[in-house]
Amino acid sequence: MISVFCTARLAATGFALLVLITYGFCHVFSGRGAFLQVGALVGSIMVGNVLFIIIPNQRKTVDALIAGREPDPIWGYQAKQRSIHNNYLTLPVVFVMLSNHYSFTYQTKWNWLILAGVSVASFLVRHYFNAMHTGAEPDWRLWPAAALPIALAAVLTLADSYSAPSATAEKPISFTEVRVIVEQRCHVCHSAHPKFPAFSEPPKGVMFDTPSQILQYSKQIFAQAVKTHTMPLNNITEITEAERAALGSWITAGSRTN
Repeated sequence: MISVFCTARLAATGFALLVLITYGFCHVFSGRGAFLQVGALVGSIMVGNVLFIIIPNQRKTVDALIAGREPDPIWGYQAKQRSIHNNYLTLPVVFVMLSNHYSFTYQTKWNWLILAGVSVASFLVRHYFNAMHTGAEPDWRLWPAAALPIALAAVLTLADSYSAPSATAEKPISFTEVRVIVEQRCHVCHSAHPKFPAFSEPPKGVMFDTPSQILQYSKQIFAQAVKTHTMPLNNITEITEAERAALGSWITAGSRTN
């Protein structure tokens, strides 16, 4: 018989391996690509649980009952074990799907640890609702326990943001040079009429069509394009380090437009 301990031990082993794989992915692919790979891997595990364990064991049970035989209890225990694992994996997969819209979750050197922490938090949240659905009184301590890894993820993101080196150019940068960089690397998405096919309107309403708009969002440009390199998204416009340095120098010098 497969005990609760065996189910938990298998889950813990699987999670440890998943964290190790995530660490490897984050050092081979970009942060966004690594998260996509992890999502694909977890989704494949869930499909495999259904395809190779849950459905075949159900068929074995049905065939045994039709033949008038007593089904082997191990079939039901194995299917339930993998079903429980799938139940706890749903929220991490949803997070990975949504994280691609929030680059601060993966464009950091701690992205693998952030994903692990959010996964742990999602497991605790899922456990709370699973307990509630059985009619039992869920342990309220699960909520503060789930908040801890989320808080850790936030701290790691902020720490990496503030510790990232600020790029600076060797000579003073004029606004004319800055505007050329913005038009080539940022304007494709952040304009009243984005040219990037994924957007029908500027993300979060941020536009760089006029000098005043560029000046208005200069702090965000510094934080996301110079400090953390989260923008352009996945560096889709191939901004260079020299261009990031130019933006950083212009902003730190006072963001002058004349």
